[in-house]
Amino acid sequence: MQPLQKRKTHRWDDLPIYLAALRGGSLASAGAALGIDPSTVSRRLAALEAALDVRLFDRTPAGLAPTDAGLRLLPYAEQCEASMDDLLRAGELLEQDVRGEVRIACPDGVATELLPPILAILRERHPALVPTVLCGIGYVDLNRREADLALRIKNPPGEDLVTVKLGEVAVGVYGTEELVQRHREDPLSEIPFISWDAGWSHMEDARFLASIGANVVLRANSLPAHLAAARAGIGFIINGAGSNAGLVPLIPQLGDATGALWLTAHRTMRRVPRVAAVWDVVREFFV
Repeated sequence: MQPLQKRKTHRWDDLPIYLAALRGGSLASAGAALGIDPSTVSRRLAALEAALDVRLFDRTPAGLAPTDAGLRLLPYAEQCEASMDDLLRAGELLEQDVRGEVRIACPDGVATELLPPILAILRERHPALVPTVLCGIGYVDLNRREADLALRIKNPPGEDLVTVKLGEVAVGVYGTEELVQRHREDPLSEIPFISWDAGWSHMEDARFLASIGANVVLRANSLPAHLAAARAGIGFIINGAGSNAGLVPLIPQLGDATGALWLTAHRTMRRVPRVAAVWDVVREFFV
């Protein structure tokens, strides 16, 4: 009888390394996405290639170029990723207690201006819960478990997402009282504005300022930076009412512009007790 041939084994957690490298195009971007250093990404990719006995990437001066084999394996790796996500969600549904980490993704301005009182309620009501706030204006992928739930200024698409609209506010032009008095009679195209940097030129307020040929005197990629600069008297910002402490409106309502806030989670995660607890407190706060 022929002896049984031992199956090759490899670390399943090398698959996210491969996917991050393919999606990011470089060791550095893959490392940043996963929170590990580029040398670890390189070493783990090499281990995966050795286990599969195939070269997945060509290392070039411009970054990682996927080989034909690397591209052909992508749907299988994504299938594994989706199956693992389903497994983890199914396990989390077995939870009974409201305890542990809940990752909340939201824009910087929401994190600093709206979220603190919600976190205080959570702390009092569910002391075993540990919220982790993921700040930024870029979207996280809830399907890939990059966060447990998110507060967003746009209604996110996705068949597997549950979303509710928390509220809507008027959008206006705000600045210091001294700056408002100085520019009250000036056309919008001539007054000093604070806007987003080039990477966020698609934001609605940035597009509006570009459309009127606004006098942009400062650019920054976070709303708290906009607010701090406006409070220092550097220029005006376009923002929703309710998060402009220290500022007064030059124009309380900018045409028919409104801002909205949406709460969203993956359909399965929404039923996990620790996530459901955060969801309920956020909804209650905005009622």
